[in-house]
Amino acid sequence: MLSRTIHAILFEILIFSLLVLGAGICLLPGYLPFLKWGTNFAVQIMLTYLLLGIIFLVIKKYRLVFLCFGCCAVLSLYLKFSSQTGHKRKLSALFSAQKPPAGKSISLKVALFNTANADREANRTIAILKGAGADLLTMQEVTPPWAALLSDSLKDIYPFRQIMVDMGMQGMAIFSKKEILSVDTFYYQNLPNLVLGIALDEGCEKLFFVSSHMYPVLDQSSYRGFKGHLRTIENHLSKIDDPVIVLGEYNAVSWSNEIQEFRKKTKLQDSRRGFMPSFSDGSVSFTDIPLDHIFFSHHFQCKNFVTLRSKSSNHLGIMGSYQIKIPTNNDSIPLQ
Repeated sequence: MLSRTIHAILFEILIFSLLVLGAGICLLPGYLPFLKWGTNFAVQIMLTYLLLGIIFLVIKKYRLVFLCFGCCAVLSLYLKFSSQTGHKRKLSALFSAQKPPAGKSISLKVALFNTANADREANRTIAILKGAGADLLTMQEVTPPWAALLSDSLKDIYPFRQIMVDMGMQGMAIFSKKEILSVDTFYYQNLPNLVLGIALDEGCEKLFFVSSHMYPVLDQSSYRGFKGHLRTIENHLSKIDDPVIVLGEYNAVSWSNEIQEFRKKTKLQDSRRGFMPSFSDGSVSFTDIPLDHIFFSHHFQCKNFVTLRSKSSNHLGIMGSYQIKIPTNNDSIPLQ
């Protein structure tokens, strides 16, 4: 009987340790960079705690119940506040009694796709790209066959384009309905970052787009490279005072410490309002991990943000709808 009791206590201690470790992987990834992948699954881990708490409640393991529900609550708060950072200024402006500045509002749709997530049938992917109705379309991991297909299929809708072809993940293409005024490229360890100046409207200063694609974090070395790439983008953005939209496959979730720090330094806002990808039909995904992002400067207001999918891919790409107010006379572009 004593031996059985000791084994039960040791088993409970083991369960306690594993549960605490699971939460620690999500909350303290900076101290455990080799386990940084755990941060990407914070939502799934939180839901697992909720399920385990119910199971332990049924079998009357009350100490484990409190621990599971406690970890679930902590992760929920962590995700909530990490995902909502940067929206307070918008909310205060929304309820402000001040009269909005005079000017003309222009709407803009921006979409980001990765050919690695494309439908099995290329024609179905092309149909989705056309149906999205984006003013600016960014494609990543563009290989020579994809470059030829996209150029031929989208030429009637997108008269302006900039394409960088690569056999690996460095290929990138941007298709625009609006005139491309300038093109620039800066690199980090052979990874290109494409910067385009777009004519938003006649007589308006150019609008900038910065498209990037980062390697995933697999070990300590790739983690240093990931942080170095973020710093390189930060340095380039510090030279841009005009309205800017920054997008790409960052291979990091929006609630990660690195993305939060990146947004803080660049003063960019996140198009996502939560931590679960949502689709145009109102449904959400509990399994999809949002590693691609569209950030925007304070000049814009994000009106809508959705994940795009196809029959064979639950995450074909993402698209955001934005609005920017063009000032009249000598007024400056207002903060939103």
